[in-house]
Amino acid sequence: MILGSISVRYRRPVVYPDTLLIGSAPDLPLGTDRFNLRAALYSLQQRAVVATAEQGCVSYDYRKLSKCELPKDFREALEGRGRKT
Repeated sequence: MILGSISVRYRRPVVYPDTLLIGSAPDLPLGTDRFNLRAALYSLQQRAVVATAEQGCVSYDYRKLSKCELPKDFREALEGRGRKT
């Protein structure tokens, strides 16, 4: 995988000490060679989501230096944890 793009929306400032919980899930349906991953960062101190993020991930063959199809086992794992958009 290679990170093709990322967008982060900061909603609230976080100050030390704090603990952040980070959850993420892929958007469904997946593309043949790419997928979007969404994430939320939750502050235990503030009891609120303090940031959200979207990442565009691309399956990449580093030997051929080009994008490639998502591996079948990886695709199945993502589809089992994804959320429909």
